[in-house]
Amino acid sequence: LTVNANATVIDSFLALPDLAQAHVGIAVYDMEDKHYLYNYQATKNFIPASTTKLLTAYAAMRFLGDSIPAMRYELDSALQQLTLYPTGDPTLLHSDFSNHRLLPYLQHLIVQKKLNPVFKHQGSIEKYGMGWAWDDFDADYMPERSLIPIYGNTLRWSLSGGALQIQPKYWMQKHEVGTKGLHEIKLPNDSMFYLQRSANANSVVAVPSNRKFSTIVFPVFDAANNNSWLLYDTVRNLKSSALNLPVGKHTIHSVPTDTLLKLCMYR
Repeated sequence: LTVNANATVIDSFLALPDLAQAHVGIAVYDMEDKHYLYNYQATKNFIPASTTKLLTAYAAMRFLGDSIPAMRYELDSALQQLTLYPTGDPTLLHSDFSNHRLLPYLQHLIVQKKLNPVFKHQGSIEKYGMGWAWDDFDADYMPERSLIPIYGNTLRWSLSGGALQIQPKYWMQKHEVGTKGLHEIKLPNDSMFYLQRSANANSVVAVPSNRKFSTIVFPVFDAANNNSWLLYDTVRNLKSSALNLPVGKHTIHSVPTDTLLKLCMYR
């Protein structure tokens, strides 16, 4: 198609009634000839949204190498000391990934070697990024950021035999998921309800609805202060692994970088 033909198609699209009140901008730029092929409201201010993922993907491919660093560690055999340096790897025990290479190493060091890890990191990270919508705190697409993301920093609520279930099960024992515990959350007998999460806790309430309850995912509140305990609770229940880890400073890697970025770009 010619440039004029493409412009006609875009003009027809912009003339749709559904877009009459929409905030739309389109810019198509020819990098070789240094001119715009199409320019419509390109100077307006827009919320970047998913287009910023392009910059994230480029930076990740440029600096992270062919696989994601899952954790950096320093092992001092003489002092029997283990120091862990979190990297923010989002894949650890995430339901979209089946290979969690970090876990056998941690099981070997923490459970078999009985080393009490010391977590060290430079600086801190705010749980929400700049421009995040604060009232989306309970949306599954907005989990809190943390240095040790685990299970995607989310809780998956489901219904089985008329009782609520949580994944990861670590939270089944946490009293804060309900006023007095999980069993204290009152549910309608007909399963016609939805769950509401508190803004400042992981507690939920069941709200009557005209729809049947289905599995829902909530972000974990205060994930940064819970994840080290959740990680320990996970590795202590794993089967033993025969590993020979070198002393000194080393990095354990998880999934290929492009595997993670592909999922990021598609969503």
